[in-house]
Amino acid sequence: MLKRKGYTVLEAGNARDASALWQQHRPEVRLLLSDMMLEGNVNGLELTKELLAQQPSLRIVLMSGYSMELLGADLSFSNSIRFIPKPFTNDVMLRTIRESLDTAGAGGRAC
Repeated sequence: MLKRKGYTVLEAGNARDASALWQQHRPEVRLLLSDMMLEGNVNGLELTKELLAQQPSLRIVLMSGYSMELLGADLSFSNSIRFIPKPFTNDVMLRTIRESLDTAGAGGRAC
């Protein structure tokens, strides 16, 4: 769906793969779209913190079927993070991504 809307998408199956893609494409990546729950030892919030430490201007959209309170996640450390609870519609995801990129003046590559 994101590709059909004109975004370039880099897909990773887990945080380790996402970090590797990040290292290869860092100059082009403007946004990380990630679930909070990822396979492996690193979750979406940990991946977010890792990438923001390297590029504070990176925009982040996190999603989860769990509430932030249940996850125990504090997103107040960065104003570049948006959270969308599952289930959500494609329109909600597209709007959230677009708003996140627009507030950064970032253009439009998604990861």
